[in-house]
Amino acid sequence: MLNLYEAHKGMYQFRHLPQLARIILDGHLDEYARQQYTLSVRLHLPLLQHLKHFSEPDLLQLTCRSAGEFLESLAANEGRAHIVASVERWLANELEFVDYLQIVVEDITVLNHIRAESLRHFIPFYTKDLAVALEAVCEVERFFMGYNTTSLATFIDLLRQRLSQQEAQLLEAEAIAHLGSFTWDLRTNRTESSPEMRLILETTEPVGLERFLELVHPDDGQHLKESIANAFATGLLECEFRYQASEQEKTLWAKGIVYFDNGEPLRMAGVVQDITERKRMEATLLRKTLELERSNEELQQFASVASHDLKEPLRKIVLYADLLEEEHASLSGRGLQHLVRIKDGARRMRHLIEDILAWSSLNQREEPVPAPLEKILAESLELLDQRIREKGARIVSDGLPAARVIPFQIRQLFQNLLSNALKFTRPGVAPEVQITHRYLDGAEVPARRLSEAGRYLELCFKDNGIGFEPHFAEKVFGLFSRLHTRAQFEGTGLGLAICRKVAENHGGIIEASAQPGSGATFRLLLPQ
Repeated sequence: MLNLYEAHKGMYQFRHLPQLARIILDGHLDEYARQQYTLSVRLHLPLLQHLKHFSEPDLLQLTCRSAGEFLESLAANEGRAHIVASVERWLANELEFVDYLQIVVEDITVLNHIRAESLRHFIPFYTKDLAVALEAVCEVERFFMGYNTTSLATFIDLLRQRLSQQEAQLLEAEAIAHLGSFTWDLRTNRTESSPEMRLILETTEPVGLERFLELVHPDDGQHLKESIANAFATGLLECEFRYQASEQEKTLWAKGIVYFDNGEPLRMAGVVQDITERKRMEATLLRKTLELERSNEELQQFASVASHDLKEPLRKIVLYADLLEEEHASLSGRGLQHLVRIKDGARRMRHLIEDILAWSSLNQREEPVPAPLEKILAESLELLDQRIREKGARIVSDGLPAARVIPFQIRQLFQNLLSNALKFTRPGVAPEVQITHRYLDGAEVPARRLSEAGRYLELCFKDNGIGFEPHFAEKVFGLFSRLHTRAQFEGTGLGLAICRKVAENHGGIIEASAQPGSGATFRLLLPQ
């Protein structure tokens, strides 16, 4: 890439510069370096911005070292070699304290001006003869003309290389995104477009507005014209339309900006993206979503009907088992055991059916509404009144507020959490449940699985039951998940799964924490 500027053979051979450089090296190097540093500061050399972390003594030392190397080259009449070596070191990114991309054109011209000015300053130390002094000045000018020209030509080549790389990256990005770019001169009605734009429009030449509008789907043509007219007023274009350049119809999305001159639209620049595949995927996703919703509705109807239909034979099984027990009191011990097992199995099946029905009902689309949580809690306690009295339980609330919720779902959640607290108790210890609330702002709440909101309501249910091992804190919310056998504690394993589903339906989360023998705490976070 290096093209050394050499107007004629011997351009870099000098009579006076070597002796001038030697005089400075032998007796004035510190003064020469000080002069260079002073001029660099006075002329605001851009390179100094990258050396701000050095102190002034350090910068003077660096300048002295650099000046010494430069003057040694001139003293040996190796000016040409010095130019070649310094430019090649720059191209190889071997500069000591800056990256080669940090060099700007002002660094080249200002730095060489400073070096030339410093050399000229010391010519009186070399000679008092005016003619010789003028020859020395001419040699300084000739050297730095070559230095500047070589460095600037190299800088321009670097810029071209960077622009070429950036253009290649841009074209590659356009191809990957199926995104073409264009400019439209509104005065001449001429357009220029990128290769990807011409590929999208299926043309080898820029397409004028009239021809472009002819290829737009008839149903979308007027919409596009109105969007363009609106862009001339607002300065912004954004439009989605169908395009018919070939037998295959495309869906395109255009976005552009209009540049004005004294209020008159002058030029539009923008991008056009082929979103045909995305629209096809959206249509497929929409169809699948509708099919899934229809399937969910059918499953929900089936679950509802099946649960009611199954409850009746179960009810009859329990009824006839009771009749057998009453009418045949003389049944043997094994016979009575069989009847008890039949009734117990039927009862557990009824509970399972009811929980499955409750789970399926959570898929119904409901919008949260303002509701008093304390009232919903009271309704849940009323449903559990008999068990609370049997257990001698004490349930205390700090006065729950009103919140935007789906009432019947929150009632299910409250009821399941309280049922667990009444079920998993320690022998000889009356159950106690403390229900508290507080509000948290967004910064206090983890982002995971939560709908974004400015404020969150936290509800905590803390009991004094048997607790569980901390590593089961996530497992307890699984479908049909049980930590104990049915012989120890009854249940279907759906209660806490229903609680998590309710939390998710509200855009919130529910978490559990516990220690064996020290009770459990369930923390519900709801966006408000």
